[in-house]
Amino acid sequence: MKRGDIWTVAGGKDYAGKPRPVVIIQDDSFDATDSITICGCTTDETDAPLFR
Repeated sequence: MKRGDIWTVAGGKDYAGKPRPVVIIQDDSFDATDSITICGCTTDETDAPLFR
C-alpha cells in the first residue's frame, strides 16, 4: 500500500461491515508498522463539526 492509494475496506458487523472506499494517508516511510492511517470517504452530508 502506498500513500494516496484508494482501497475498499469493511470492518465489523452491521453498518461498519459495509465495504467503503478509503484513502491511505499514512506516510510511506511507516510501512513496517502493523497499523495504517486512512481517511474514509462518504456521500452522506452529515451536519458535523469540523473537528471531532
